[in-house]
Amino acid sequence: LPWRVLDKTIMTLQKVMEESMKLQGDNVYKLPHLRKDVQEKAGMRELRPSCDAEVVAALEALESRLADEDLVDEMAELFKTSSDFAQVENIVVV
Repeated sequence: LPWRVLDKTIMTLQKVMEESMKLQGDNVYKLPHLRKDVQEKAGMRELRPSCDAEVVAALEALESRLADEDLVDEMAELFKTSSDFAQVENIVVV
């Protein structure tokens, strides 16, 4: 495919993802008209289109939550390991 087609496709995909994230992953959204052809003719195409601040904040919150969940999983694994170790110690001592 020509790079212009791919460029437009990527811009559309970014907006689709952005609109979906605004609705917590739902796919019932209205995609805004991006005027890609007008931007291209005017020479104003953005290589990195802006992302709504609300979506950026939601992504940061999601990353933080995922990091917290990973930490909880690590702590649970450590607790399980230390419990298993304590049971082995009790068997050896008895």
